[in-house]
Amino acid sequence: MQEFSNNILNTIEQNSTIDLGDSSLEMSDDDKNILANFLLGKDQAGVRYIARALNDPNALVQMAWYLTSGKKAFTTIQDYYKK
Repeated sequence: MQEFSNNILNTIEQNSTIDLGDSSLEMSDDDKNILANFLLGKDQAGVRYIARALNDPNALVQMAWYLTSGKKAFTTIQDYYKK
């Protein structure tokens, strides 16, 4: 478990800059901590927050949308504001 946690924390650190097309977004330490807690933390019943999200159809669809269309959406918004 410790190795998995370290891997997640290192991966968060390595991906702390989010590519938005023509620009990028740098995650703050608070953002990184929130992300780490979501991926590694548990609620009072001992259920991981990420596990709850994966069992919630709405959250699952939102995550899948971001993975499949998020970058394109940010690029489209940037292009719109440039014009």
